[in-house]
Amino acid sequence: HKTNPHLADTDKDGLSDAEEIQLLNTNPNLLDSDGDRLSDPDEIKLGTKPKNPDSDSDGIDDGKEDLDQDTLSNHDELYTHKTNPNLADTDRDGLNDGAELNIFKSNPLVNDSDGDGTIDGNEDPDFDGLNNAAELNIHFTDPLRADTDRDGLKDGEEIDKYNTNPNLPDTDRDGLSDGEELKLHKTNPLVQDTDKDGLTDWNEIYSHKTDPLTSMQPGQKLAEFNLGTRIKTAPAIGADGTIYEADQSGVIRAIDSKKRVVKWGFSAKGSIESTPSISQDGTIYFGSMDKRIYAINGKQGIKKWEYVTGDCVKSSPAIGMDGTVYAGSWDGHLYALDGKTGMKLWAFKTDGKITSSPAINNDGIIYFGSGDKKVYALDTRTGAKRWEFVTGGDIDCSPAIGKDGTVYIGSWDDNLYALDGKTGVRKWAHLTDGDIDSSPAIGPDGTVYFGSWDHNVYAVKGTNGALVWKFSTGNPVFSSPAVGDDGTVYIGSWDNSFYALNGRNGNVQWTFESRAAIESSPVIGNNGFVHFGSNDGKLYSLKSSSSAPADSSWPMFGQNAHHTNRSKVAKADSHMAIRQNSTGGIVIDYNIPGGNQWMIQSSTDLSHWKPYRAVTGSGSTTIPVTPTAKPGFFRLISGN
Repeated sequence: HKTNPHLADTDKDGLSDAEEIQLLNTNPNLLDSDGDRLSDPDEIKLGTKPKNPDSDSDGIDDGKEDLDQDTLSNHDELYTHKTNPNLADTDRDGLNDGAELNIFKSNPLVNDSDGDGTIDGNEDPDFDGLNNAAELNIHFTDPLRADTDRDGLKDGEEIDKYNTNPNLPDTDRDGLSDGEELKLHKTNPLVQDTDKDGLTDWNEIYSHKTDPLTSMQPGQKLAEFNLGTRIKTAPAIGADGTIYEADQSGVIRAIDSKKRVVKWGFSAKGSIESTPSISQDGTIYFGSMDKRIYAINGKQGIKKWEYVTGDCVKSSPAIGMDGTVYAGSWDGHLYALDGKTGMKLWAFKTDGKITSSPAINNDGIIYFGSGDKKVYALDTRTGAKRWEFVTGGDIDCSPAIGKDGTVYIGSWDDNLYALDGKTGVRKWAHLTDGDIDSSPAIGPDGTVYFGSWDHNVYAVKGTNGALVWKFSTGNPVFSSPAVGDDGTVYIGSWDNSFYALNGRNGNVQWTFESRAAIESSPVIGNNGFVHFGSNDGKLYSLKSSSSAPADSSWPMFGQNAHHTNRSKVAKADSHMAIRQNSTGGIVIDYNIPGGNQWMIQSSTDLSHWKPYRAVTGSGSTTIPVTPTAKPGFFRLISGN
């Protein structure tokens, strides 16, 4: 053993040589048998292994470990500071040993380092109303800085008085610091929109210069953007709230609705009377009087492609589920273009100019009108004609699609028609006293709203065309209505007025006067505001009484704020789950409410859907998968 026979404890570590050799199997000649900078007896006291430098095999030597997690190593606690490495707060004053040494410069062995009668944990050196222990252990604030987040409020005030976050300068993340809200603006630092008018406090103060404490009233102007020339198109709203609007100078602009600045502008080679459409990836599609259909990047305004038709393009593009872009031209063709490349997939020839914007149903049929007085239904995949319906006049109006697939469209023969979407058979017609350019919108109860050259706005029953009400403006109505989730109908007129009408009775709720005729169709955002253009060259944003568009099949021009002109698919995500079974088959679990019958549909391209199986109640259906099976999609929709 090479120990000193004259000493019971050769290495003088407090353990006899006999204990080390016979009981512990440690080296009686070394104070630290495993070289981890902890003596053998101290390791025994700590509970670590004196023969293993890394007792817990975590890659850190026992001497460097921090068993009590006070930010001090075991070695430093034992041999430098004389604190207890197994007790984070050796003197039990509410402060861990590391904090006492490194933050407060107090004595971790004495609970009242300055002898003033207050233990160190109860001291408040930054005079913020919170003691050291509370700041360090509960609120995680800086105990030596009265205002940890530098928002102008003391940490104690934030916690005890205002209930704000002392570590976050802007608790409600509205762009205003908590101190700025409380002391300068008197707004609520816990709520982004103090007056609950749909605008954050920051936007009201710095963007719109409105009072964040007083709610805007419906019809009140939020903003106007002077684009300079006549605006006939409807604005489109992107997923991030960007508003896209075009004018007759041939420029389409992206407008930051919050900062009220133009992000970019793109110039076509002719005026733009085609409302922009926005795809899922943010691409903007529109036509121009320069005979082109354009695709531009929605973020930078850079052209992706252009397709040249044989004449002017006033038709607003429709976007299929698979990204195909459909638009008509005055050359009489409806074009189907690849949304990514602009390559022509097919073209369908009519005998008149196409101004009407096409509408796509979720069964793969696309509808539009033509200057040859006909309404057409085509297969979206092939362009093959399904049916045509002859009216008594040219058709500039764009169709709307009802929940049951009924197609509503107006004609210059003064009639609004309801057509069976599958067969083209007329269900009814409602006669007005003027041409109908205004494209219909549909309310949640199926009421159909539209305007006419006879100066009136109409509401008719979707089931039979019976008049519900009509409202007389002072001039022809080209603008297409938009229906809000509270039932309000918004529409412009050539009498320079923008109207908000009660959807049930047609009573005027409020009006807004522009400086010229309003042909542009309004769009309702999801923030309580309605946007439209005017022939005075301005894009207006007004406070509305609606928080969003109506939950209907076609609440506004283009169906939605992106103007995809595509029928809404009934969502049933919460009633359907798809999983794979042990044999590789696909299992669809369903839970249909109320004893109703819903339909599982299948598709290979997300455009053409076929009935797969009608289901009711709760259950499962298995779809076998074979080596020759083609990729497919399934969805569950209400009805058949």
